[in-house]
Amino acid sequence: MFGDASLSMVLRATQVNPNLTITDAPEPCNPPIGIEKINNPFGFELLQNYPNPFSSSTVIEYRLQKTSKVLLTVTDLFGRTYIKMVDDKMPAGIYQTLFEPKNLESGVYYYTLDIDGSKITKKMIIAK
Repeated sequence: MFGDASLSMVLRATQVNPNLTITDAPEPCNPPIGIEKINNPFGFELLQNYPNPFSSSTVIEYRLQKTSKVLLTVTDLFGRTYIKMVDDKMPAGIYQTLFEPKNLESGVYYYTLDIDGSKITKKMIIAK
């Protein structure tokens, strides 16, 4: 048992041993501190566009961990594709694509990053 007597609080921790017996945990228990980054299982990442909402242009950034076939598209709420911004095989790296919606009305649109058949979609808002 451990704790702070001035706070009238005592904590007790137990642990299950490999032989399935239960014993008091050693003190002090070190809680995890911070956030540990876990490798992305998809091998790519799509970031939120910025600025968002936007009127004349926005930047879409994505990151590849390996050389991949990349398809980056912009669609409306009904899934109609307006533009294929990228459709090419690209090496690992960080990429930024400028999107200028000259003929699109104000509203909600989606951009989808398709890497070798795995997809991530994010929402963006055009406010003209």
